[in-house]
Amino acid sequence: MSRPMLAPERLSPSSTRSLRRSGGSSSLASGFALALALVAAGCAEEAPPPEEGGSDEVEVVTAPIWVNGSFENGTHAQAPPNWTVTAYTNPQLASLNPQQFSDLGLTSGSALRTWLWKAAEGSQSDSYLGSNGSIRWPKYGGGVAVLDVMTGAVANSMDQTMTLTVDDIDPVDGKVHIRFALAPILENPNHPATQQPYFYVELRNITKGVLLYKDFNYANQPGVPWKNDGASSSYLYTDWQLVDIAPTSVQAQIGDQVKLLVVASGCSPTGHWARVYIDGVGPTVPSLFVSAVGPASANAGDVITYDMNYMNGGTGAAGSSTIKFTLPASTTFSSVQGAVCTTPNVGATGVVTCNLGTINPGQSGTFKVSVKIDSGASGVITAGNYTIESLTLAPLLGPKVFTTITSNAIYADLSITKTDNVGGVAWGSAVTYTIVATNLGPSGVTGATIVDTMPNKLTNVTWSCAGAGGGTCAAASGSGNISTTVNLPLNATATFTVNANIIAGTGSSSVSNTATVGVPAGVTDSYPNNNGAADSDFIGELRTVTVTKLGIGQGTLVSVPSAISCGTSCTTAQGSFVEGQQIVLSVNPIAGHTFEGWGGDCAFAGTSNCSITVSGNMNITATISKPTVGNGTDCSINAECTSGICVDGVCCNTS
Repeated sequence: MSRPMLAPERLSPSSTRSLRRSGGSSSLASGFALALALVAAGCAEEAPPPEEGGSDEVEVVTAPIWVNGSFENGTHAQAPPNWTVTAYTNPQLASLNPQQFSDLGLTSGSALRTWLWKAAEGSQSDSYLGSNGSIRWPKYGGGVAVLDVMTGAVANSMDQTMTLTVDDIDPVDGKVHIRFALAPILENPNHPATQQPYFYVELRNITKGVLLYKDFNYANQPGVPWKNDGASSSYLYTDWQLVDIAPTSVQAQIGDQVKLLVVASGCSPTGHWARVYIDGVGPTVPSLFVSAVGPASANAGDVITYDMNYMNGGTGAAGSSTIKFTLPASTTFSSVQGAVCTTPNVGATGVVTCNLGTINPGQSGTFKVSVKIDSGASGVITAGNYTIESLTLAPLLGPKVFTTITSNAIYADLSITKTDNVGGVAWGSAVTYTIVATNLGPSGVTGATIVDTMPNKLTNVTWSCAGAGGGTCAAASGSGNISTTVNLPLNATATFTVNANIIAGTGSSSVSNTATVGVPAGVTDSYPNNNGAADSDFIGELRTVTVTKLGIGQGTLVSVPSAISCGTSCTTAQGSFVEGQQIVLSVNPIAGHTFEGWGGDCAFAGTSNCSITVSGNMNITATISKPTVGNGTDCSINAECTSGICVDGVCCNTS
């Protein structure tokens, strides 16, 4: 779907993208003032522990993402610049299920103990865990933020507010993403759970007043892959873990302000500490990462499926990459689809290990792991022990997926998409939206509701509805707003075609249109996050952007907004965008192939995503290569080699 982006004051696109790829620092350029309550004299009074570090400082450069998101800037052992740091006291949790920051019950006071530690990437072990512990810092680049709260019921938070731009949309799935890596170390005094050291993460949409994400973890919490192979068995920690927040297009849109908050707290009885490392805050982390998606709820005895999505967001190839998925408690193995994996027997517990070969920069992929919930299970299933690693990259844990176990509920996964397949529209022009409601099952539904309230920038609105795969529409056509029902058996669809005109006008503006689907009474939706879809367009003077793929390699080339989608067999494509609009172009090479770089109007971007402001009609090239060792057969498409063996998708000689 397309989304509006007015081009604010900003860095040149080349500076923006080079920082993104390197994991460098970044800043907003969005016309609002950040309230930065940085630490001054209070910080100097609390000396940080004697960690090694002290790499050279780099010049502060700004770009339209998070300010200093990878903590390259600032001074070692001082507060992270451009983040608000606040000290609290932890009186004791009222509940182990806090729904928002205020539920933590923190009171003012205590000591500021949030630092910027600097050193060469991956060079330092944690001072508590020692070299036996697997944590190495910084995770990315030359700096890391550390919430290092000590005894005395000390709690600290760090937060920042930023405005979402087109650069925060992942071209792979078209969604806004806020990602970062986190490594917690919590002392475990075996207090009651409400008194244990903990950490908490929250993302809130300030513009819409909506909580987008929250996660709470206390020392020795069940379902978390804690390790204790450091200097003391009472020190619990995890490997670096990914936090991947992907709000829907209804929950967060370009131009919204969002606030990221991270809290670390020592125990409430005052005698035990917590330390949490934070690194790589941005739309993607500059290395390998994996993220799973699973159902929000399911019945005991059901087979549920996790979609495993992985990507190399770094600048170097990751050889012999592997994803290891430990089956969650109260589940057994069912199947794997889309990857070559070593698995437990069907009905057994254990680890699914999938060998992905070399993952080149920008390359992404997905596969599915299905498990069966035990018939007597209850409570919540947590899939939180799965990692991605390579020959040279340490394991990174994927984000936790929670599934509430129910009994005898009727489930249907209704989803809806909406797009006009353009990057921008002109005043007074015609626009056509395609809305598709789908039932992914397992149960069919009768009377699913479809609602689309048309914005005031649309006029002469008419629509029609057509079912497929057994789907039927209560109304075949209508005008104005959509408020109707559809019947959707398993795998059926109902497609609405909306024809309208943009009102007359001048200057620059935008139009946003949202459609929703809802299950009827008596049915529960197992994936409620795909029940709404918004399509937004910038309005103004249209320009044409033409992309051409060069080289003998294959891959996809897409734009954000999604007016350009050039698949593996496509060589050239065009999209219409508005003058002054910010767009992002991205290449995803297939396995074994390499993106060599951009040309034309994107030549400045090298091999990074091309973030550029539309200025007149533009022409852009992208070169993709593949190895020519042996006979050069692409065996990711042709299953057999006429000679040699298949290595990472390319047929190679064995000599």
